[in-house]
Amino acid sequence: MKTQHIYTLPTELASLFINNDWSIVDYIDDDLYEEAINTFLRELEFENLEIISIVEDTNRFVKYHDMMDYGVLACDCSDYILWRHDHALDPRAPWGTIAPAHTAGWAGASLHGS
Repeated sequence: MKTQHIYTLPTELASLFINNDWSIVDYIDDDLYEEAINTFLRELEFENLEIISIVEDTNRFVKYHDMMDYGVLACDCSDYILWRHDHALDPRAPWGTIAPAHTAGWAGASLHGS
């Protein structure tokens, strides 16, 4: 099962988030910014979230956005659509098989321990 989330993130990172195109990071050439992006992406992976699209016509300058906790200052941002893949291990299934969370045999079991 997938659940949809909306995050407000820097517009300049759209190509990186959607197409895995890191050229903007090379262009900006800021090691701290690159570290913030990598940390943010690791957190998304840990939370089982995937950025799938950008909401058109949402570009605006904002002070508070979803990367500010990673040291990214106020900037032009857009809204991004993310999916959370909700899966849990099913103890009745063959080893390594994943079943939807609502069918898992034991409560709280998930792929990433959350």
